[in-house]
Amino acid sequence: MRGAQSLKDTFNNLLSALVQYHLDLGAGIVWPFLALALGLLVRGYFLSQPMRGDEAYTFLHYVNQGFLSLFDYSAPNNHVLNTLLIKLSTSFWGASPASIRLPAFLAGLAAIVLAFYLARCLGKDSNSGILIAVASAVFPYLILYSTNARGYSLIVALTLLMAWVGYRFSNDPSKSGLLLLALFSALGMLAIPVMILPVAGIFFWIVGLLLTKKTPPKTILSRFVIPFGVLSAALTLVFYAPVIAVSNGVASIISNKFIEPQSWEVFLAQLLPQLQKSFIELSRDVPPAVLLAVLALVVLGLAVSVRRRNWDVLLILPCLVLGAFFVLLVQHTSPYARTWIYVIPFILLVADAGLVFLLEHVPGRFQVWVNAFLVFAGLFFALNLMSENIIVTYADTSAFPEAPIVVEYLKPIFKPGDTLRVSPTADWSVYFYFWYDGISSLLTGQSNSTGRIFFISKKSRGPLEDAAAQRYTLLLDMGNMALYQGKR
Repeated sequence: MRGAQSLKDTFNNLLSALVQYHLDLGAGIVWPFLALALGLLVRGYFLSQPMRGDEAYTFLHYVNQGFLSLFDYSAPNNHVLNTLLIKLSTSFWGASPASIRLPAFLAGLAAIVLAFYLARCLGKDSNSGILIAVASAVFPYLILYSTNARGYSLIVALTLLMAWVGYRFSNDPSKSGLLLLALFSALGMLAIPVMILPVAGIFFWIVGLLLTKKTPPKTILSRFVIPFGVLSAALTLVFYAPVIAVSNGVASIISNKFIEPQSWEVFLAQLLPQLQKSFIELSRDVPPAVLLAVLALVVLGLAVSVRRRNWDVLLILPCLVLGAFFVLLVQHTSPYARTWIYVIPFILLVADAGLVFLLEHVPGRFQVWVNAFLVFAGLFFALNLMSENIIVTYADTSAFPEAPIVVEYLKPIFKPGDTLRVSPTADWSVYFYFWYDGISSLLTGQSNSTGRIFFISKKSRGPLEDAAAQRYTLLLDMGNMALYQGKR
């Protein structure tokens, strides 16, 4: 009871601090709300995009089955915390692409606000936080996973929460702050186990901040390192208890084929190319001039932090790198590009510090115009993403945007006894729309059918073989999809 009351008091204190913080912002409160409006605009536009294969699989296999299936870790596709939130969302508003993605959507919006708060805490300047908030609102990769029913936007939001609470903890260590850090860490692990990378980074950052404040190592060990490690591990175990029970052990969680350690030779050979590929993927559709400007601001932000001994900003990126490096050395498995999504706001955080330094040397009226320019540039970029439907074109997580169109085409002609075959990575998007359109019953018992055969080809997977092409008649051809009909 005492621990629960302490946690409640901590939440109340954080809420009071947020309210007071907004009151102290004065007219400056317009900037985070404008950034949030940008994020809401562009994410809302893409919220109902065609369902991608991975999120469709999550819904059909885990959310839309019995209660125990929510905790079934038969594949890493089940981002359990996100799955539970999807179940809650669809229970209230019914199942649609928008409601299925609502948890990721809200986490993506929360990340914009949290990024602003964190920058203001670390920068303590009236211009701090504007760049990071606007950039986070319109960053294509962040938009993609804010409108994709996966757990990655939850990882971003929870990492920012950990950083914010961790900064407060470094200034005023408390049991309640420690409990919050462990709670957010465990929730992130429940979302996706790759949360271990940002947790390790934030852990090293807090240790570094405590050292810069002359905290004795023995005190750091006894008041942070050991209790945080024990609490976060215990909470993670508690949260995963239903998963372990339903999945018959921990093997599927800690030793599945996607995270099996590679040989050192393979791991080291792949590491640099994989990091280069990840950078290209994460920065996709960000104009080169903008990337160069951000890089210059990051360098400036680091240099200014060194000069002013602003350890809060200076240590954050190196510690995130150190934490990830430590985990990768232990696991020696090359991570997917999307694993690094949590780093994006922190790169922007350091760039924000660089811009704030530049604005210190110009008149106040010009500072306002620069901030306004950032918002208008963000709006222009968001409108461009929307007008060209850029996010929908991303192939990430088994995208097949033609799925609702081909299912709508098949709906009046697909009859009981017919068979449907679909190219890999297009299949679950198609199956989702068969379910969504209320005709999924037509897909049952196909192996014993004697009717017609329909084949949906994802053209990027390769053309039909000549022998197969002779047995099929092309019915529909558009985008990355071709629909064929054949006879048995």
